[in-house]
Amino acid sequence: MSKKPGAEHCVLMAGRITAMRVAFALGCTVFWQGGLALETHAATYIGIRPTAFMHRNRLTHVLRILGGLNIGPRQSIADFGCSDGYIISLLQQRVFQDADHEYFGFDNSRDLLDLARARNLPHSRFELLDLNVVTHNWSERFGVVLCLETLEHVGDQRAALENLYLSCSVGGLIVISIPNEVGVVGLAKYLGRKLCRRRPYGSFFDNQSGLEYAVRLVLYRDIEEFRHSRSDGWGPHLGFDWRLFRQRLSSHFLSTGKLGLKHEERSFMGFNILYVLVREG
Repeated sequence: MSKKPGAEHCVLMAGRITAMRVAFALGCTVFWQGGLALETHAATYIGIRPTAFMHRNRLTHVLRILGGLNIGPRQSIADFGCSDGYIISLLQQRVFQDADHEYFGFDNSRDLLDLARARNLPHSRFELLDLNVVTHNWSERFGVVLCLETLEHVGDQRAALENLYLSCSVGGLIVISIPNEVGVVGLAKYLGRKLCRRRPYGSFFDNQSGLEYAVRLVLYRDIEEFRHSRSDGWGPHLGFDWRLFRQRLSSHFLSTGKLGLKHEERSFMGFNILYVLVREG
């Protein structure tokens, strides 16, 4: 006769099931360490899937840029939209191994922050923050500010940019990466997700035409109109137009002298756009 599981085993299994539900709801993969579900972000970079290749290529660009910044010793580095802390862990392991920096990770998901804290990364802390709400709590606190593949998900891009600007010290650097979701590249991503995933866009097209969206992509027309209802955030990249983001960045920050553009480049086939900005005032 098999032995019935004890109370501790039942509690552990219930905790694992709950953590897995959270991870799967976020579209993540998990592994177990000491009975705790860890690693949700790294899984998107693993394997032979086209998306994993694109993510690795983008990451290579980001790490190369960060490694070449020559930011000096004992800096405070912030990652806005830190997810489960994967990028901060890579910075410590592969870019700033011998540097005595301190790291701050911000995200609006308590579950992802718990996973980040579970990594037990040295000289790191993780805090809850909503980029849609302008805050002065971290004014001029960081010498390097990162925001990687996050701004396409926020509801208020101008507020998010203002938070990045405010948190950066004068003379400090802001590194941003955003996806290209327009034109031929956008169409390839749009169709690719539909082929590889089941209902990748949820209810986004329940009351609007997916065909019209595809036509607008091909003709390089405005797709942000598909985000017609105000939202605090967006899961899919649908409706994100990097050209309009660039206009907001230029009109509110570059042309006003708040920020200067130090470097701009694109990843493989223009799938992503990366900016290095310096706070000037």
